[in-house]
Amino acid sequence: NKHKGDQTTADSDLESETSVDANFKGLGISYLYVRYEYDQDAFANGVPLITAVVQGKKVYNPTSDTTVYSNNAALCIRDYITSSYGLSDSAIDENSFAAAANESAELVALAVLARTEKRYQLNGIVKSDTPTGDVLQKMTTACAGTLFWGMGAWKLKVGVYSSPVKTLTLDDLRSPISLDTRTSMRDNFNAVRGTFNDASQDYITADYPPIVSAAFKTEDNGEEVSLDLALPFTTSAPAAQRIAKLTLLRGREQMALSAEFGMEAFGIEVGDIIGFTNDRYGFNAKEFEVISWSLAANQDAGDLRISLGLRETSAAAFD
Repeated sequence: NKHKGDQTTADSDLESETSVDANFKGLGISYLYVRYEYDQDAFANGVPLITAVVQGKKVYNPTSDTTVYSNNAALCIRDYITSSYGLSDSAIDENSFAAAANESAELVALAVLARTEKRYQLNGIVKSDTPTGDVLQKMTTACAGTLFWGMGAWKLKVGVYSSPVKTLTLDDLRSPISLDTRTSMRDNFNAVRGTFNDASQDYITADYPPIVSAAFKTEDNGEEVSLDLALPFTTSAPAAQRIAKLTLLRGREQMALSAEFGMEAFGIEVGDIIGFTNDRYGFNAKEFEVISWSLAANQDAGDLRISLGLRETSAAAFD
């Protein structure tokens, strides 16, 4: 705060502003220079808080081979993995991220005024002293995504249904099946609540409309059990609702299966959806999402086996 008429101080401030410009121009660093002029009436309650709505860093798009501003969730996650302030890792499966970026950019219809919005957008601030794992975990909430390391590169699957990549049968099994038909009540939920940064209210942190299922609540003996799902990189209320609903529906697909399979399962990846046929269980190409994958040699049988962890899924869970 400077008094009016203090010419020496004013000249000094202008010199400082010029110095700031010289230091940061051309470095790709954004900054805000603010100069207050004292007024006892205007500043009766203290110095005002200044905020800014800005476009973030330009990110590389492997589909178009361009580097431009984008809040596409997949492209922002890719940028954080490759950047020096993130993981600084260039081992990226470009096909995986290109597909995730295209799915994130798809327009979805909203329930009001025949509006549409892009499926998954990522808006927010990353602080440099936050652990990279925490940042990536929070970023993936913006696209209901699964980020994983496979075949020597980072890959991303966003929350979009895809048809089964392959159907496995009893002929592909190499071990007994471990099957859990229901999730324990400790891990079960029938409602999703949480916060997001509401763009319509100048990006303040607010509660998004909760998603509560009366049908699931009835299945759980009338007891409401909520999952607290924070969405720190989501700024659209409809998007927050979609992510919350998708999380609830996917969470209620409760059957989990694990087994060892032959090399027919080698090309399957985490995040893929497969079909599994087993007449004994009444499975006819029943759909499962791959949640874990590992390759190991079985010395007794003298063969290689793929151990898969599978979770029940369906197109309806992504609706």
